[in-house]
Amino acid sequence: MLYSPRTANDVERLIDYLRRREPAIVDLDPISESPDAQRVLDFTSGAVYALNGRIIEIKSNTFLIVPEGIDVAKPESK
Repeated sequence: MLYSPRTANDVERLIDYLRRREPAIVDLDPISESPDAQRVLDFTSGAVYALNGRIIEIKSNTFLIVPEGIDVAKPESK
């Protein structure tokens, strides 16, 4: 799932995906200038920690959220 929250209140939907053990890509670019971006990341980080998942930064303001038990392979650089 590609998730682009507009406010901090939108994070509940993301957490529902993680609870179902589904990974998500979170794009914070649309709200990167807003304090809500940090709030979304803070709330997501807490939920990911509680669910034994991981947050992997793909690029600035874009994160892969991975539930426990899902492996992510990083391509080798040439």
